[in-house]
Amino acid sequence: ALFGSISSFMMRIGAARTARAPESNAAETRDGYPSWQPDDSKCVKRAGASTSVWDEVSEELFLAMNRGVDSGNWDCSTMTSFPLSRSMNLRTFYLSMVSAQNPKYILDTLALPLKNKFMRTRGGATLMDGSRKPITLRIESGRTCELVIDADTFCIGRQPTCDVQLDKNDTAVSRIHLCVFNLPGSILVVDGWSRSGTQIENGGEWAFKSHSEGSLFLVPHGQPASLRIGNSRILINPCP
Repeated sequence: ALFGSISSFMMRIGAARTARAPESNAAETRDGYPSWQPDDSKCVKRAGASTSVWDEVSEELFLAMNRGVDSGNWDCSTMTSFPLSRSMNLRTFYLSMVSAQNPKYILDTLALPLKNKFMRTRGGATLMDGSRKPITLRIESGRTCELVIDADTFCIGRQPTCDVQLDKNDTAVSRIHLCVFNLPGSILVVDGWSRSGTQIENGGEWAFKSHSEGSLFLVPHGQPASLRIGNSRILINPCP
């Protein structure tokens, strides 16, 4: 079942986090990464402490996206996915979100250089054309709830600091399983670190599975899509 009620979901969206909930050693290793090590010199020790990490991660996301968008593999109206290679930068980014009291702040910090890089190319600029639209999610995990997220970024996972928290006992769900960038031209879903991956369903069939390491998914605004994460199903732009 989903953790918390519908009201707690709504309160969680955009709210500042005040503490990181403790996790057991078993829970911390479920997603394949060890606990956050604050003495690692290559890691971001606090939100905004190192601009180089944001630049490096945004460049990796941009390059992965650009290979698909500018190569003609996306026509702005259909859902698609691109492979994303795991890297130390993505690992650092993931673990910084896991350790943060407010991982959304980290996502918002990354969004600015990422958007600037998208503006470099014709294909990327189409993602920035227009104004941001709210995203409707319907979450099915034993129970069903629906919520509208009007934000530039949000994250989904089993950790209590996630904007959308799934079943904390579902071992197939990583602490922060994926993050979402709400761009004017499309919804960008990033899963570059989870252990079990993410699948997207379209029209009753599995349209895209996670690539061997990680994936970027583009879902046009208004087009229904279904994410399968562990035992949960998350519908984006669900039909009435």
